[in-house]
Amino acid sequence: MKQKKLLFLMPFFYGIGGVEKVIQQRLLFLQPFFQIKVIESNPNSNIEIQNKFPFEVIRIQKKDNKFSRFLTYVKECKKIIETYQPDEIMVLDNGWKGWFFPQLIKGVPINFELHAVLPKPSKNFIIYTFQKFIYQKLLKKFDRVFFINLPMANQWKHNQKTIIPNGIQLTKESFQPKENQCILWVGRESEEKGLENMLKIWKVLAPKYPDWTLKLFTPFKIQNDLFYQLNQKIRMENIVGESNISSIYKHGAVYCNTSFTESFGMSILEAMHFGLAVISFDCDYGPRELIESEVNGKLITGFDVSEYSCQLEYLINHPEKRLELGKKAFEKSKQYQIISIHKKWLEVYQN
Repeated sequence: MKQKKLLFLMPFFYGIGGVEKVIQQRLLFLQPFFQIKVIESNPNSNIEIQNKFPFEVIRIQKKDNKFSRFLTYVKECKKIIETYQPDEIMVLDNGWKGWFFPQLIKGVPINFELHAVLPKPSKNFIIYTFQKFIYQKLLKKFDRVFFINLPMANQWKHNQKTIIPNGIQLTKESFQPKENQCILWVGRESEEKGLENMLKIWKVLAPKYPDWTLKLFTPFKIQNDLFYQLNQKIRMENIVGESNISSIYKHGAVYCNTSFTESFGMSILEAMHFGLAVISFDCDYGPRELIESEVNGKLITGFDVSEYSCQLEYLINHPEKRLELGKKAFEKSKQYQIISIHKKWLEVYQN
């Protein structure tokens, strides 16, 4: 029987980010059942490719000029599609070229998987409303749209909406009592991840707890000025490019999420699976789908940095509370076993 051909479009495929890891694991699961090809449109030359995959990943090299980059992208995609003849295309690109893709390519079903939140301007409601109107018009051009949680799905109108959350690979070395004196932060150095707030919080707490360390896991070396100002004075460490989640989480006691926006919060789920006490700002989406405040973690409303600092200090001083939250967090993570999530995707493509 002829295998169905699937084509996946992503800005980044190689990397240690949450979306990249989720898609890599999913495609490895699907590969025995389908022919798979991936187009990576914004490959990062600083990432060393270590893992080999049993399917082709085509990297379209970036041009300096944005317009030339877009034209090259369209030209290369059309050439690949003409040669490969996919039965279905999945777009996982939140940039404009992703949203416009159904306008560029015709004659093949094109689906969209939304992993990011449309940023809302804090002061200009008119601009936000106009953006949302344009995005909504573009979204209707896709054959099916996939969301990772219900609140995100409810924000959009489409006749073919499907909700499939991200999943996590259960490990043998997951939950165990955490006696480490280590606070973890995982993410990119971007404004929405709130690194600056994490540094401000630790600037206040670190002198009170000299035995505790803040470990910041990032894909690239931190460039933040405040980090270098503080790094000479307080216990803090930047670990770059670590992709093994066991190596990241098993040595921590508390996981801090300081993001202003999250679509799901993959690093939160990973930390919960390893039994860490998790503290996070209460974004519109993501953390509140995973964390029930004071039951399996702590949610801080209103992006209140002072309250966040107080709650983190409480967790530092109360190991029994950390253990209680960590146990409940581990139990919550079991609801997201990756094999059950992957089977849902298998059904999607087989049907």
